Amino acid sequence: MIDFNYNSNHMEGNTLTYGQTKLLFMFGETLGSARLKEMGCVLKIT
Repeated sequence: MIDFNYNSNHMEGNTLTYGQTKLLFMFGETLGSARLKEMGCVLKIT
């Protein structure tokens, strides 16, 4: 599920790294300077 989500969002221009996407799925948060809009796109697909 993480692979699909990461690849789908990456094709749409989301700049979250694979690691940030994984952290977002596992813990509901990420490290670094990820924008809230990008995190919302990832969570919306799940």
